[in-house]
Amino acid sequence: MLKATVTIVWRISPRLTSLFVVLLGLGVAPGPSSAAVDVQSFLTLYQYDRTQALNVVSSGKSDRGYHTAEGIRYDSVNGENVPAYLFLPKATPGPHPCILLLHGYGGSKDDSLLPAAAFLATGIAVFAPDMQYHGDRAVAGKDIFSADVLDNRAAMIQTIVDCRRAIDFLETRPEIDAKRIAFVGVSLGGILGGVLSGVDQRIKAVVLIVAGGDWGSLLLKSQIGAAKKIRELHPGLKSEQIAELMDPVDPINFIGRVSPRPLLMQNGNQDNIVPVECNNKLYDAAGQPKNINWYDAGHAVPLLQVFPKVLTWIKQNL
Repeated sequence: MLKATVTIVWRISPRLTSLFVVLLGLGVAPGPSSAAVDVQSFLTLYQYDRTQALNVVSSGKSDRGYHTAEGIRYDSVNGENVPAYLFLPKATPGPHPCILLLHGYGGSKDDSLLPAAAFLATGIAVFAPDMQYHGDRAVAGKDIFSADVLDNRAAMIQTIVDCRRAIDFLETRPEIDAKRIAFVGVSLGGILGGVLSGVDQRIKAVVLIVAGGDWGSLLLKSQIGAAKKIRELHPGLKSEQIAELMDPVDPINFIGRVSPRPLLMQNGNQDNIVPVECNNKLYDAAGQPKNINWYDAGHAVPLLQVFPKVLTWIKQNL
């Protein structure tokens, strides 16, 4: 999650502990991994009717000097209505290339303000939606990491389809060059973006910041307190139990589909929230062309170093 304090934080609710209890309660038995993940069957989870009306509502544009900001709401699937921001540069003529920017866990589209400024200054538009159960979509008693693991997975799938609908919307805007859309995601936003970018070929370049793959390893090895506590309570819990439920939203199963589109990853070599092992697994699963930059940091990578590299890379690849 991007913050104006120039840090990235992936905050996990204490209720994440309950996720592991549910996994055990569902009776997913430990054992060897399945021989192969059927990614084709997972793709059906992200299909939808693209002719469905977006029913776009704009709250109007505000002039911010070197750019305009517009509040947008659009319809997605399952009756969901998604709030978002559209930022357009003024210094360069359109149509503009555009970044689809997805925040991290516990954040919102408001976290886009700082990175959007950097992109806008180089003539790149930014579109930033709220993730399910985040920002203006917050629902009392609901959390993307709750005691109901199936609801969590459904919320992640919903968010990914919401982002596909965001691209549908961008294709309707004459100010946007729909053939030059890139994705930038941070932490959980990057994890889900690894799935999205494998599913939707309209994304031309992909940047994942402090993201990783393999939910089983991630949740069992993350040093977040709730994860450590559940490992103490259930020392026999296996990654296969988690993978059985989370494979449909695991970027490690989709990242290979990004190739031959370019991928850039930005990671901290001391990250123990999305562990380095998971960073490497995701990178290794990706095809070429790909590049990764490592920083002497944990999960809070130094954005003043990250964004110049990201900006340069995007301008070269978009």
